[in-house]
Amino acid sequence: MSERRPLVTMITDFGTQDAYVGIMKGVIAGIAPETHIIDLSHQVSPQDVQKAAFLLWSAVEVFPAGSIHLVVVDPGVGSSRRAIAANAGGHFFVAPDNGVLWPSLQRFPKIRVMHLDKPEFWRSEVSHTFHGRDIFSPIAAHLAAGRPLPELGTPIDDPVEMDLFDVEGDGQRIWGRVIEIDRFGNLCTNISRGLLRMFGDLSGVQLHVGAHQIHGGIHQTFSDVGVGEMVAYFNSFGLLEIAARNGYAARMLDVQINAPVWLEPESEEF
Repeated sequence: MSERRPLVTMITDFGTQDAYVGIMKGVIAGIAPETHIIDLSHQVSPQDVQKAAFLLWSAVEVFPAGSIHLVVVDPGVGSSRRAIAANAGGHFFVAPDNGVLWPSLQRFPKIRVMHLDKPEFWRSEVSHTFHGRDIFSPIAAHLAAGRPLPELGTPIDDPVEMDLFDVEGDGQRIWGRVIEIDRFGNLCTNISRGLLRMFGDLSGVQLHVGAHQIHGGIHQTFSDVGVGEMVAYFNSFGLLEIAARNGYAARMLDVQINAPVWLEPESEEF
């Protein structure tokens, strides 16, 4: 059986209209030509670090250990922010140190993070505005070519953190927020299935999103309600989500990212 090709996933906010993504792939090909590259998304809104963090968190578990996850959503490019790489659970990560990796790193019990402070592993000329080409892609390629992570930088123990799942509860109610709106207009919250065990029967839970109340409790899927009606359910990532059957819930409810979401029992009796 042949040895598996090195695998790099990519998330950027570069889009596909310009050549930026292709240029990064060209850099990787020049260092590690056997690398298989999977585009997770290049449609992240400009500078939306939280969106990129969610996309990586949602995808990382399906990839085999040894995969290299390259994320370039970098509003601090050219500033004093650090460039980092990490090993967590046998997965490798390369990104700016702006919190974008933190939710995914937390999926694994053991984390090692390096400050990428060794220019000999970068391109010979580094611009102030395209570190995706000049620093991050070369590092991902060196990892794909088998270079050990410790050779690429200096260990650190203080990477920037991002609390994507900052949910609160008081024993009767749970407060969270919308952390993702997908292309269908579905509202993904940061409230996981396990947090709702306190309610027992979920058919009578009162769910509030922004200024709206979603009636009917928690369902299994879209077809549990009529066309155009709102429905709450647990999505494929185990997170509470609100959608409109055959509709665009975000627009219908006029809800944006980080809108508050809270749940409470149908009555004060449990």
